[in-house]
Amino acid sequence: MTVQGAECGLNLKTGKQICLIGAKASGTQARPVFTWINAKYKYRVSWQIVQRELIRLEVIDPSGKVILNQLFVSEPGKFENPNTTKC
Repeated sequence: MTVQGAECGLNLKTGKQICLIGAKASGTQARPVFTWINAKYKYRVSWQIVQRELIRLEVIDPSGKVILNQLFVSEPGKFENPNTTKC
């Protein structure tokens, strides 16, 4: 299935495709936050403008519990996952 404006990847546990569609923007100009919802799970990506190389990913389960809160460091030219495809 092709969906405009979606970011898709592969669930490494199940092998199924996951697509995040229609992000909601929030946060501030200094710390933007983008949130997607998929199967009642929230996926939140944020960073600080002054430290663009540090990216935080949070996954919140349907009960509101944060099940992942991970900080990633991007490397020039290595930010995109080669296994990620656009829907």
